[in-house]
Formats: sequence, C-alpha cells, structure tokens
Amino acid sequence: MAKKVRGILAGVVLGLLLGTPSGVVQAETELSEPYLMALGGRLYDNWSVVLNVKPPKATHPAYPATGKGKGPGTWRCKECHGWDYLGKEGRYASGGHATGIRGIQAWKGRDPAAVVALLRDSVHGYSRDMISDTAAHALGVFVSKGQVDMTRYIDNQGKAKGDPKRGIQVYQTICAFCHGLDGKKINFGSDKELEFLGDAARENPWEVIHKMLNGQPGQEMTSLRMLPEEEPGNILSYEQALGE
Repeated sequence: MAKKVRGILAGVVLGLLLGTPSGVVQAETELSEPYLMALGGRLYDNWSVVLNVKPPKATHPAYPATGKGKGPGTWRCKECHGWDYLGKEGRYASGGHATGIRGIQAWKGRDPAAVVALLRDSVHGYSRDMISDTAAHALGVFVSKGQVDMTRYIDNQGKAKGDPKRGIQVYQTICAFCHGLDGKKINFGSDKELEFLGDAARENPWEVIHKMLNGQPGQEMTSLRMLPEEEPGNILSYEQALGE
C-alpha cells in the first residue's frame, strides 16, 4: 500500500512539474515526443509561467545593451530568438525586439542533451532552480525536433498561405470552443491592438502558429501538433479574417 501511495505521489509531482492540465501523470507513463515538443514550445515561450517560478528581476546578462527590452522578459527564449526561431535573420531583424542575436534553427536535429548543456552554460545561465532537468530536456526536444518552418504557413507580409475553407472546419470544431466562433470569447487584454484572436492572427501570425502547435503557457490550451502538417496554415488563414 505504501509503495502504491509513493507511486501516486511521484506521478503528481511529475505532473505538476510538466504542467499537464490535470496536474497528474502516473510515474510510469511514457512521455511521447509530441508531448515533449509541445511542452518545450511553451517553455520557449515563457518558462517561468509554465513552471510557476519567478524569473530573475534583473535583465539577462547576455541581453544586448542596444536592445529595448529589460527585466524578467529578457529571460524568455522567444525574446531573443523570435517566434519564427530565426532571431536576427527573421522578424526580429529590426523593431522593438531586435537584439542581433542568432536564431535556434542551427540546432534542429541536434541531441537534446546538447541543448540542455547550452542552457546551463555561462552565457545562457539557466540554473536548475529556474528550469529543472526534466523541463530542460523538454525544451531540448522542442529545439531539436519541434521547430517548424514558418514560411510554410506565412508569407513575408504576414499573410497566411492556407485554405480558409478548410480552416473554418477545423477552427469551428476545435478552436471555437475556447475562442468563440468570432474569435472574441477570450480578450487578451494586454494590447489594444491585439485584444482578440483575429487581431493577433493578422498582427503577429508567427506567434499564433507557435501557440497553435504548442499551447499557451499557464492555460489549458490544446496543442494541435498531431494534426496534418498543412492544417495550422489553414486555420491561420481563416483566423486572419475574424473580426475584420
């Protein structure tokens, strides 16, 4: 009986660590690669929210003095490497998020353990108190195997390349449950220009694709990684028409 209780407790701890919706994962449960990629994608987005830990208050030591960011936000992976994973070679080549830092595309296909070692080095400086080894492994799996080519879904002007007629079918049967048929059931509230889903899809489609595939940190949002490869572009194409 004691052994069974210990097993259940271990599962609860693992579930809380990994940020699963229910908070409970049996200790012996094998974590699939798509699960780890999606979890790693949320960590890439905002690891402190996923893991419920406080990021450092000070600006990241490796964040360039020429950058416009400061404080805890500079510890987010996406803040330097971008939603398109291209860093200075992509959307963050200029503008308020420009840092001159490379993207992570060169690490596609690398051993996740090498990514973890990079996170722990003196430049990145992510300690185990910030990102546990288990979470760091998931982030490594995302960097190695979870990146997508955003140009498959979005052109240089930010317009989706998909089929909105297909996108409406997927959106209304999956996404609309939380976001509403008009995309306005959730008010993001942080930016008057990006209050609702349609606004975000038009203004920052790269972020929307990332969250579509990986979920929203701290929220019970479904990852769509197991849909056919073309579906994110189709959904985005329909979402860009919402609320116009």
